[in-house]
Amino acid sequence: MLNKLRSNKGFTLIELLIVVAIIGILAAIAIPQFSQYRVRGYNSAALSDLNNVKLAENGFNNDSGGVFASTAGIKADGTGGTGAAGVGALVFGPQNITVSVAANSINNFPATAQTFRFGVSNGVIVDVNSTDTTAAEYVVGAAHTQGSEIYLFDSDTTANRKVVAGKATGTQLKTTDVPASTTATDDLAGATYATI
Repeated sequence: MLNKLRSNKGFTLIELLIVVAIIGILAAIAIPQFSQYRVRGYNSAALSDLNNVKLAENGFNNDSGGVFASTAGIKADGTGGTGAAGVGALVFGPQNITVSVAANSINNFPATAQTFRFGVSNGVIVDVNSTDTTAAEYVVGAAHTQGSEIYLFDSDTTANRKVVAGKATGTQLKTTDVPASTTATDDLAGATYATI
């Protein structure tokens, strides 16, 4: 008679342990996937910034009479760039970059002062190198600090590339990761780089 009066509401310990075990299994599957999705997102930001620099370079080239700007002389705050031919400096995001190129400062171009502008996303680092003296070509590299890829583009080609070995997440792009631009040469040829 007492059994019939007792209420059977609530969960048993076994039922609670089963629910906790299922949640633990789902978390063990989901957390690594979430981390991979975050890294892919960081890589996408770097690739997007690389493409934005390419568009900015094409616009600058059209306006300047046939030369490309570098990130030479850029300060940490994104100002002070000269666009001079040769090796550029690393640009750290997030910021909008404005490189003021004086008239006749790059191989006697541009005829009038020009501006080279592009944006860099949060956590992304960009480096733009143009060919020494002539600035007739350029190589640009971009990578997110938390990403796993270094993306590159050489104006001698039409395809974006990436470093095959990638990079460790949490490390920064270095100037040595972006090769110097040389005239009429695919500076990203070889087994070190893969077309994407």
